[in-house]
Amino acid sequence: MEVASLAASVAPQPTAQSSKPARAVICGSFRREVAVLQADFQELEATGCEVLSPRDVRFVAEVDGFVLAEHELDQAPEAIEHRHLESLRQADFVWLHAPAGYVGASAAMELGIAGELGLPVYSRNMPTDPVLARVVRHAHSPREATDIARSRGAHTPAPPLRVLQTYYRRMADARGYADESARDTLLLLVEEVGELARAVRQSAGLSRSAGYEGVDAAHELADVQLYLLHLANALDVDLAQAVIDKEQMNAARLEAAQAA
Repeated sequence: MEVASLAASVAPQPTAQSSKPARAVICGSFRREVAVLQADFQELEATGCEVLSPRDVRFVAEVDGFVLAEHELDQAPEAIEHRHLESLRQADFVWLHAPAGYVGASAAMELGIAGELGLPVYSRNMPTDPVLARVVRHAHSPREATDIARSRGAHTPAPPLRVLQTYYRRMADARGYADESARDTLLLLVEEVGELARAVRQSAGLSRSAGYEGVDAAHELADVQLYLLHLANALDVDLAQAVIDKEQMNAARLEAAQAA
């Protein structure tokens, strides 16, 4: 398993120190310099970092070039890889195991996912490929990478939100909604919040929810989300960046409150 990140330019800027354990995924060529890989795994855990994937780097078998830990012997390689990729969605950073700068061809899939998630990737050995070298950040050790991740606070998965906002801009244009004003969009959003409130009342079995049996909470949540994106577009607000900025402010306020 190999990974790098295309998102150095969109990752959150440093924020207040987080008291939560940083979450990491280790990616790279697990068949090379295994002793170094195992030492890095231990160092990450020693810093208090939670290694989401792999859970164990003491490999005992190999199937078609795919190495397996003991608890994975009864699992298909594709299932293990799927779980590894899903772990990226929960991580704060990636530690890239790239012996002598090697990043194999299979890194492309993980590279794309990490890039879409805006995950920072750190490695002591910069990739020999010049394109990958520009998107991986150098860190002397897993401990240094963990310290950087903690100083930034929890990773904010803003890039997918940006993709969704761009999607709805296209849909609004195709459906003839692109010229709706921020005021009109806000009123429509409020109406959808009202529909969502009715759906919540119905799901709670409240007596005054009678007459709204056809209201679906999931659909109403989707409507609220889409109108929120539509409002952001009407206001010309990059909602992903706004989330990053606001989370930085929230982290700073929490840090100040804890220090008081």
